[in-house]
Amino acid sequence: MPLLLALLCGLTFLVGAAPDLAGEEEWNKCNGPKKPLILDHDGNYDDILVLLALLKSQHVDLQAVLITPADCELDPAVEVTGRVLAMLNRTVPVVPGQFPERYNPFPKVWRELASEMQQVADIYLQESEIHRPSEAAHEWLESYLGNASEKTDFLLTGPATNLNWALRQRPHLASKVGRVFWMAGAVEVDGNVRDSDEPGKVQWSDGSAEWNAYWDPLATRELLELNLDLWLVPLDATNAVPVHKDFIQRLNPRHQVPRVAQQIWAQSKFQKSNAIYYMWDTLTAGLYLKPSLATWRSMHLEGHTEGRRQGRIARAHRGAARGTVRVASETDVPAFTEFLLSIFNEAKPGEL
Repeated sequence: MPLLLALLCGLTFLVGAAPDLAGEEEWNKCNGPKKPLILDHDGNYDDILVLLALLKSQHVDLQAVLITPADCELDPAVEVTGRVLAMLNRTVPVVPGQFPERYNPFPKVWRELASEMQQVADIYLQESEIHRPSEAAHEWLESYLGNASEKTDFLLTGPATNLNWALRQRPHLASKVGRVFWMAGAVEVDGNVRDSDEPGKVQWSDGSAEWNAYWDPLATRELLELNLDLWLVPLDATNAVPVHKDFIQRLNPRHQVPRVAQQIWAQSKFQKSNAIYYMWDTLTAGLYLKPSLATWRSMHLEGHTEGRRQGRIARAHRGAARGTVRVASETDVPAFTEFLLSIFNEAKPGEL
């Protein structure tokens, strides 16, 4: 890399506590045309839309898709992921997570949505052979990082359990981890963990936590303490991007990928829940590809693991174990909307 370009790339990220962050073009100049990336998702509508967006991007070298069995039923999530990869003629490992049942479970009605995506016509009709390693996701990841010759970015749209487990087992592997974009937390707004939709079940939460952080509070706390290049996309930013019908109508149904995205987003509007559906994970993917779509602030954060505050991500009090995290606070919604539509609607040569 020429010296001047190297200096400019460094300065882009170092100006002030809330830097003017590099957009997609600047990031690619600094890091080359493709960046190794692992997607770790938990199998719901928005997670699969992220996978579609990443597969359409020309600037991502997808190394694997890990699936955390949090906001999904695992087997349907694996199948849908495999079919989407086949749809775009991609063969990458699909690695399911396997964990003891010690986590705060997502509502059953949400987990069932992975099965409903199997009924989306283009997904249902797609044949696939899933490349599924025998190891659990956290074990596969430990081996992958141990053998990696360069840093790999991570996009986490579910809990952080897999990455945290691998780095706690072998801390030196943190040197192989690049940027980590994680959809999680509610720093200065209310959380979204409420009483369950299941009759008679009450969540042990005061409502300050967000679900990805709440599912595994210990991993949440520990990941924040690892001093990674962590970019957090909390509800503070995603609350600005609910799914609207006019956005869905702007997806081009003449091509397969935007048509599938249109079908999934439309289906999300009729989910068996009274919750508003937001672009939680797709915003996170958009900010990974183009960080300048949001305002970022550097914060010292900690995760709570006990009592009714478990899973809460909050500003760290003095003396607490803490790391400095970039936190998305405000989203440029019109620019993000146009950017996301451009990714889905752009037709490549030979694309259906």
